[in-house]
Formats: sequence, structure tokens, C-alpha cells
Amino acid sequence: MLEMSGKPRTVKEKQDMSKILKNSNSSDDLRSRNSVGPKVKFDGPDNWWQNLPYVYAVLLWRKSDPKAPKGLYCLKMESDSDDRGVSSFTVAFQDRGDATNFCYVLESFFEELGDLNADIVPLSIQEIRGEVESGIMKILVVRKRQLHLYAGQPLEDVEMALRSILE
Repeated sequence: MLEMSGKPRTVKEKQDMSKILKNSNSSDDLRSRNSVGPKVKFDGPDNWWQNLPYVYAVLLWRKSDPKAPKGLYCLKMESDSDDRGVSSFTVAFQDRGDATNFCYVLESFFEELGDLNADIVPLSIQEIRGEVESGIMKILVVRKRQLHLYAGQPLEDVEMALRSILE
């Protein structure tokens, strides 16, 4: 597994991260899916992480096709009300160790595909602030050690735990 440590180091890496943020769920248009509704306040209780320098997200990509789209791992959550449909939350972690363990869970789940990689990418709060405030991006930041993750753990169990955090 390849991992980036710290913040993006070069201008190219920063540009690549900017593209990923704009297309974080490669198969769906994040702007149209998440832009419904009012602007989100960045300083609410669900945004406890706003004073962190960065959070760790998981970038999924295929080794076999370098031109294939890359995207941040998102958790889909059906809304209780009929008018909102399905929301997608980019999952990020306060702790790098938790993000690493989540990568192991994803790689274990997708093992039969063989060429799926899950890498940790740091996202600065400054990078995601505008996306969150405008409603383009919804994010779930998992507190340090909030989930007990281990390699081989069923992804279904982890996703259920993530959904319980959102509720």
C-alpha cells in the first residue's frame, strides 16, 4: 500500500488533490448530488474537527489502469425523509493509524479485484472548508479510536458503525 505522509509536498500534488476534491466520488457528480439544500455552517457541533490542521481521507484507485478515475471513499446514507434521497459522505479520520486500519479493511474486502489500492491522503481543513460550507461535500470525520478497526474485519460491519456515528 502506498501512503502519503504529511501535507502534499509539491504544486503538482496540491493540484492533484484539488482535482480529487472536486471529483471525490468519481462515478457520480458530487456537485449535483450534494448541492441540494441550504449552505452548511462550518462551525457547528458536527464540525468539531475544524481546528485540526488536516484530516486523513482514503483515496481508492486501480493499479492496472493509471488513467482510471480516482476517488475518495464515500459512505452512502439513505435519508429518512423522501425528499432528500441518498446522501454521500466522504469518510475521513482524525488519526492516521485509524485511516491505515481502514485501508486494510477496504483492501481486504476488495482483495478479489487484485488491483485496487487504498491510500491515505491528508486533506487540509482549508482545502475542504469551501466544499463543506457550500454543501458540495459532506464529510464524516471519525475521532481518534472512535472505531475499533482491524484487518479482515467485514466492511459491512465498519460501514454500519460509520452510519451509527452519523445518526
